[in-house]
Amino acid sequence: MLTKRDRLAAEMQGIVRLAAEPLRPCDNTKSLIGRAADALGISYRRARSFWYGSTEQVLVRDEEAARLRDERDRLLRLKEQRLERELHELRTLLHYAEQRHAAAKAGQRQIVAEGAEAAAPAVGAA
Repeated sequence: MLTKRDRLAAEMQGIVRLAAEPLRPCDNTKSLIGRAADALGISYRRARSFWYGSTEQVLVRDEEAARLRDERDRLLRLKEQRLERELHELRTLLHYAEQRHAAAKAGQRQIVAEGAEAAAPAVGAA
């Protein structure tokens, strides 16, 4: 069973890791912690202690916890908007890919039909 302190440390860890998003291929842990600290308006050292869930260092006042929870909510709304944009872009790309695929199939059928028409007189003449 987790203690209240452990649950709070896990919650703060989740908030800091969310604040580090979006992850990039070139990111390392240090850069992620720095990005999270900047996004949340806390020191690098504070973000690092939250990142690693160091319960002996995660002493959070109610005011700080409330502010970070508000930041989490803001970050979640931003993430939702980003994901909606990405989903729209993906749907657009898929739509155009399906159109190209359908056009290519229609073009192949047309080529086959034209080939059959061209071959028909030759077959009939023989």
